[in-house]
Amino acid sequence: MFFSTNIKFLRKRRSKTQDDVAFALNMKRSTLSGYENEISEPSIEALLAFSKYFNIAIDTLIKVDLTTIGDSQLRQLERGYDVMMRGSNIRILATTVDSDNNENIDAQIADINDSYWDLLVSEITIDEAIGAVIHGGSRSDKLSNIDNPVVIQNEGVSGFTAGYTDEATGKTYKFNIHSQTLLASSFNPELAYDWGLVEGNSGLWLNRFDLWGTGLTQRRTPYNGRNYEYISEDPMLTNRMGYGILQGCADKGIMNGPKHMG
Repeated sequence: MFFSTNIKFLRKRRSKTQDDVAFALNMKRSTLSGYENEISEPSIEALLAFSKYFNIAIDTLIKVDLTTIGDSQLRQLERGYDVMMRGSNIRILATTVDSDNNENIDAQIADINDSYWDLLVSEITIDEAIGAVIHGGSRSDKLSNIDNPVVIQNEGVSGFTAGYTDEATGKTYKFNIHSQTLLASSFNPELAYDWGLVEGNSGLWLNRFDLWGTGLTQRRTPYNGRNYEYISEDPMLTNRMGYGILQGCADKGIMNGPKHMG
């Protein structure tokens, strides 16, 4: 970690004394000295304050030895931070530290018209963008320039297709258990809701929180090989039963996306 080295380097680069920086950040000079000399660890509030003051992202401030890079590259880092922070609706949601002591900041940008999105998209190469579209049926690609997390889309109107293994017993349990047609044959919206609860609860066990899990397409012909995915040829029955499934999942905190509507 290079935090102590970096803040001392950046302070001197700006020809600032410890008193200058401490006053600007509303902290005691002794506190700043403790950070620079690795006597004390900064809180997340302090990290945010230093990041804003020096125009350097927290991740860079901690992980990159800024004393080893050229002035031109350092100015680019500062400009990149400026563009990001000019967004009008950046909100820090959470901060975590992983097993390797890497700081992770979860931020949200509420305004779709924020200029930050243009900056983000401009970092995606054309080859990676094309690849993301080609491979995007069930999961997102990892785009190297923006370090996005991979998102898996769980496919299955009969429930999550994955299995859960109990560490204590070694037994594996499957959650893919029902037919939408069979469920609809009950004509029971309350039962559909109960199935939604089961489906949602299985997602919690599997640590998966979204599912393309309710087929609302009308069954138009008995020869459709995927009829088991769909509820009924009757639109009102499909509506009532589908709503029950969706509401049951939602009450467990699972996003269940209806699909193939037509």
